[in-house]
Amino acid sequence: MVELVEFETKALEAQDAEMPPRIETAARMFEGFPDLMTPGDVAEALGLKTQTIRYYIQDGRVPGKKIGQRYYIPKIALAEMVLDGVQF
Repeated sequence: MVELVEFETKALEAQDAEMPPRIETAARMFEGFPDLMTPGDVAEALGLKTQTIRYYIQDGRVPGKKIGQRYYIPKIALAEMVLDGVQF
């Protein structure tokens, strides 16, 4: 539970900080999704299967963390990957 709180705190701090234009653009890419996205959220946003996203997290292609039985992906990190042109 402590890991989840720390993970959420970092996401909220990033959200509250003054964002450079590139990051602001990235944040708008996934508007409507939570700051900590589940593999299902990411799959919906990118048009992929949920299991594929879980595999990418385990493989290290998508930044995420398993807390308990669930994976979480920071929305801003995912948006930055898309802006950097990472192919999924």
